[in-house]
Amino acid sequence: MGYATGNPGVVISTIHFINSLKGFATGLYGEILYTENGGLNWTINRALTRNYITSINFSDSLNGVMTGIFGTILRTTNGGISYIGSESQQIPEDYQLHQNYPNPFNPSTTIKFSLKRNAEIRIILSNILGEQVRVLTDKYTRAGDHKVIFSSEGLPTGVYFCSLIANSSVAQTRKLLLIK
Repeated sequence: MGYATGNPGVVISTIHFINSLKGFATGLYGEILYTENGGLNWTINRALTRNYITSINFSDSLNGVMTGIFGTILRTTNGGISYIGSESQQIPEDYQLHQNYPNPFNPSTTIKFSLKRNAEIRIILSNILGEQVRVLTDKYTRAGDHKVIFSSEGLPTGVYFCSLIANSSVAQTRKLLLIK
């Protein structure tokens, strides 16, 4: 099901509001829309990707990640559409979330991450709709290499996204595939 935005030819597939006025939406062909008035008017950007965006997630009003098909990962660090850039081109200097192994997996997988300095770390798991389904860790963590064992108990087969949030900023997101 889609939503009208007043932009001809754009049907919204995913929408996320940071607060009652400010929000993002995505279209079926990679369009990214932005509003600051509760959805009355939308600014559209068609130049960032042509891939279907499946998830929008913000850790705070400035830092957000959009993920989509074919490994598309876009992020913003200022809460605005004009500064969304490709995550694959921005390798974090202080934090690294490694691809889970095995992937695809059933019933569990190992998620490794590396820190060059101490940080408040949250690792969250979101479904393909962008809904948070689990918090895998949420604690102050010392620099070094770490791992979390994720058990898929209670979750259906599907695509999930694992995000490493360090000091309230999304550092990286990885795609996981659960097959039961």
